[in-house]
Amino acid sequence: MLTNIEAQGALTLVQVSANVLTSAALPSLLRARLHMQDTGRKAMLIDLSRIRRINQSGLGALVELTAEFGVSAAIGFYAAQDKVAQTIARCPAASMLQVFATLDDALAKAPFKAKQLCGTRAVVLCAGRGTRMGPLCRTTPKPMLDFLGKPVVHHLLDHLSSYGLNDVILNPGHLAEVIHNEFPAPPLAACSS
Repeated sequence: MLTNIEAQGALTLVQVSANVLTSAALPSLLRARLHMQDTGRKAMLIDLSRIRRINQSGLGALVELTAEFGVSAAIGFYAAQDKVAQTIARCPAASMLQVFATLDDALAKAPFKAKQLCGTRAVVLCAGRGTRMGPLCRTTPKPMLDFLGKPVVHHLLDHLSSYGLNDVILNPGHLAEVIHNEFPAPPLAACSS
């Protein structure tokens, strides 16, 4: 039934391999959900591309799985063949199910986009002198130059955060004290012996 469970950040990708999706799939899908929770992941996307037909009990299994998730985690389904997608769309509970044409479509939506890089660290290099920018960088480092009302580095950090990437190390060089003043280092935790 489940052929592959793959991790991508805080996202679990599950591939279902069956010709017909029935209620018999629910126990396997619930085990995948438990695996997701045990590994600390917060969202699941299920690949339906290998499903050729889905019956009423299979629709019930998808609705039940979605209900099991509640509001604390996100679940979606993607790559359903046309006939399966039409059957899901005709289901009275279709509004409960997030169905996407492709994995890329699903990953572009907020609940899944923010989970892709969760747990990953980034290093932002802020060390250039800005010599080609002339007088603009004499007193302000390039990453701190104003762009649309806030420093460039803030736009970069906001973009990274939209993908769930919040663990960022800034590597300042030229005029480092300006960057340190904008982003003070958190206090070090005391070690207990």
